[in-house]
Amino acid sequence: MSKTLTSVNYLKEILSLIKNGDDNEGSKYGNNTYSQDKNVIVKIFNSTDSKSYADILARLTLIDSMYSTQMNRRYYALEEIATKLYKYSQKYDLAKWFIELAKNPENSNDLDLFASKYGIDKKCNTKGVAISLISKYAYFETKFNFPIYDSIACEMIPDIWNYCEWEDIPKYIIYEGKTLKVKGDDTIIAFIKTINSLIDKLGGGISYDHLDRLLWFVGKIRRGNLSLVLNKEQYCKTYKIYKTKTKNRDIFYIGNISLNDLEYLQTDNVLCHFFNLAKILENKFPSRKEKK
Repeated sequence: MSKTLTSVNYLKEILSLIKNGDDNEGSKYGNNTYSQDKNVIVKIFNSTDSKSYADILARLTLIDSMYSTQMNRRYYALEEIATKLYKYSQKYDLAKWFIELAKNPENSNDLDLFASKYGIDKKCNTKGVAISLISKYAYFETKFNFPIYDSIACEMIPDIWNYCEWEDIPKYIIYEGKTLKVKGDDTIIAFIKTINSLIDKLGGGISYDHLDRLLWFVGKIRRGNLSLVLNKEQYCKTYKIYKTKTKNRDIFYIGNISLNDLEYLQTDNVLCHFFNLAKILENKFPSRKEKK
């Protein structure tokens, strides 16, 4: 078996474990903040209406808070996004519109929702687009049938691509370093095409939801942001075992971690694979140098 096939098969194995966990336990798996937050947002979406401005604003506010998209730091941004989504909901069935965009990004029209700038600063300067927050809204509106755009996915995709030793990333996937370079409506088109290409490469009926979880968990572990990945007990155990000091901050670094020392990984197969893949990718494609 070739090295490339081994890498691809390992990713498929992890994605299969995620899917099997869903099949057996629904959307709830793992005792962590991510799962709890996701279940809360799902509950709110199930009890509110995409045709109501007030409900849309409540949904956006909750997502912004739980996903830390920081849109609340812009004056009037959440209200403006809610207004735009409300207007779209009067023209389209939002769930169907988002799903069609995900299936056929190049054929979609009326992408002003993603291209518009929302909010101002305290000096009345116009702020930027809100692609990350809107994509998360679409993710929940479509019951996880829309890809989430965020910095973690943009960081992870090139490393996943190179880990599998596939051919060069397609030309329409324009990166500057590890971040998508294109802006506005072109960004969401390029990103969806990127995710769709990755799913096509991996094959096997992989969903946006399953791929998003793999990218997000592994990306968070590589960044050393473990509070959403682990429950409180696991986090504190890891904190006591592994840390480096940098200007009075405690930094977790996956490169220092021996997975055998983290006993809780022995009872959580999916989480164990997330840590293992994070360690593999960090060793092959260091995201930062360890600071001491």
